[in-house]
Order: sequence, then structure tokens, then C-alpha cells
Amino acid sequence: MVQWIFMSSNYIYVTEPKELDPSAIAEALAGSDWQAVSGDVAFTDSTQQPFAALLIRSNTHVDASILEYFPHLKHIVRAGVGLDNIDLDFCASYGITVHNAPRAQLVTANDWYRRFWQYRQATVPKTTRLYLPGDSDL
Repeated sequence: MVQWIFMSSNYIYVTEPKELDPSAIAEALAGSDWQAVSGDVAFTDSTQQPFAALLIRSNTHVDASILEYFPHLKHIVRAGVGLDNIDLDFCASYGITVHNAPRAQLVTANDWYRRFWQYRQATVPKTTRLYLPGDSDL
């Protein structure tokens, strides 16, 4: 078992790093003492650092069992809309603050929407496209 001589509590465990922009996380943490560490929803390697915070998306569920993996947990940041995957009563009873960042998924949603419409425009034949008045591409 690893013992910590100097226990820094400035580590953030990112449970779904593929769903979040690493450059945005780095920018948000710039100039602070916090360090983000990529992880997964199974909390693999969660005991390597005394993590004080979790950065989660919708596939991560938080309840009382989370303390088994993160005994030093003080903050949960939910990137996206909704808190239905977090047991708020449990968090309140253990003094864990929950932060919601609903705008964090706007870039992802906007990228998806833009790519969808680019794909749609590329795959729908010109004769079946909806043209607005004034379109000269008929």
C-alpha cells in the first residue's frame, strides 16, 4: 500500500477524457495548482493520487461507493446538463460539493450538429434539397 508523505489534494480524476476537450481542461486549470489526470468510468488507477475532485459526464454514476475509490473527494464537476447520475443527498451528507457546467457540452453539441449538416448536404442529391427563395444554385 502506498503512503503519502506529502498529500496534495489538487488532483482531478477525469472519468470520460474522450468526451472532453483536453485543451479546454488545460486552459481552465492554467495558473492553478490543480492537475487533471485521465481515468475511466471504472475508476481504474484511482488510488494513484489522493484525488480531491472528479470531472464527469453522463456515463459516470456517483453514489456512496465512490468513497471506496476516492476517499479524499471534495468536489464533483458535472460537464453537461443534468445531475441525475449523482446522488446529491449522499454528496451533501459527506460535504462533497457538486458543480454543474451545462455549457461544457455546447462545443461538442455544436460540432456534432455542424458535422451532421455537412454530411447531410453532401449526401442529399441537389434535386431533393430544400431551396430557399433567392437561391441561385437551382
